[in-house]
Amino acid sequence: MPQDLTDLSAVASDAGVIALRIGLILIGTFVVVRLLRRWVPRSINSFIEQRERDEANLDQVRGSEAKYLQREAQRERARQRATTLATVLVSLFTGVLWFVGFLLVLGEIDVDLAPLLAGAGVAGIAIGFGAQTLIRDLLAGFFIVLEDQYAVGDIVDLDYATGEVERINLRFTRLRDYQGKVWFIPNGEVKRVGNFSKLWSKAVLDVGIAYEDDIERAQAAMIAAANDVREADVENATIIDEPEVLGVEQLGADSVVLRMVVRTEPGEQWSVARAIRARIKARFDAEGIEIPFAQSVVRFRSEGQPPTPMEPSAGDDSGASAGDGSGEG
Repeated sequence: MPQDLTDLSAVASDAGVIALRIGLILIGTFVVVRLLRRWVPRSINSFIEQRERDEANLDQVRGSEAKYLQREAQRERARQRATTLATVLVSLFTGVLWFVGFLLVLGEIDVDLAPLLAGAGVAGIAIGFGAQTLIRDLLAGFFIVLEDQYAVGDIVDLDYATGEVERINLRFTRLRDYQGKVWFIPNGEVKRVGNFSKLWSKAVLDVGIAYEDDIERAQAAMIAAANDVREADVENATIIDEPEVLGVEQLGADSVVLRMVVRTEPGEQWSVARAIRARIKARFDAEGIEIPFAQSVVRFRSEGQPPTPMEPSAGDDSGASAGDGSGEG
C-alpha cells in the first residue's frame, strides 16, 4: 500500500477514535445532567415529606381552623423553598458538568489546557479570598433552608437575638424580637439555633405552696386549673396533651415548689403558662391553699428595755410599711 494512503488511513483512524471519545464525553455529560435533574428535586422533596410526617400528629390537635390553615401555609412555603433550592442546584451542577465536559473535549483535540486552568485557578483564589464571607453566608443559608432548621413565623433563639423569623434568604435571616427591634443576622454567623416552634412546645410552671398545705391537694388543684384552660379553648393557648405535675421541685426557705409541665402548640407556651397561672391563683384562693410570700420582722427598741420582736399580719399595712423601712431581719 502506498505511504500516502497509509498515512491517510492512520489519520482517519485517529480522527474516528477522537470523535468516539468526544461523543462518549458528551453523552456521559448529558446522562449525568439528566440524572441530577431527577435526583436533586427528589432528594429535596424527601426532606419536605419527612417534615410533614413528623408534623402529622399536629393535625389531630384541637386547634382552630385558622391554626390549621396557618400550618398548611407554612408547608406550602416549605415546598416553594424546596423548588427554589432544586432549581438553583440543578442550574449550578449543570453548568459545572458542562464546563468539565467542555474541558475534556478540548483535551481530546490536543488543546493546551494548562494556561486556561492556571488562569481559572488564580481567578478562583482571588474570588475566594475576596468573597469568602459571602460564600460562607450563602452556604450556611442553603443548609438552613435545606435542613429546615427554622422557617418564617418560627420563634427562635439565634444567640444574638430571640424573636420571630420574618424572612429567610440564602444570605441573611431577618428576626424581630419582643421589643419590636428588627435584626438582620448573616447566616454564616448563626452558630446554633434554638427553635421554640418545632412540632410542639412545653410550658413549665413552678408554683410555691406553704409547708403546712397538703401537696396532693395542691397538685390536684394545679391539674384542674390546666384542664380549665384546655377546655376553655383560650385563643393562642392550646394544650395538646394531658397536663402533668412532676412533683416537688424544690424545698425553699419559705415554700414548697411544685413543678407542672404542659405540652402546647408551637410558640404558645408563654400564653398557656400565663393563662394557667391565673387559674391556679383562683383555684388556690377557692380551696384555701396558701401561696407564701416573704414577710419582715420589725423590732422596736425603747431605752432601757431589750428589743421586742413584733410580727405583723399579712393584712397589716402599717406593719408592712414599717418593715420596709427598717429592712429584713
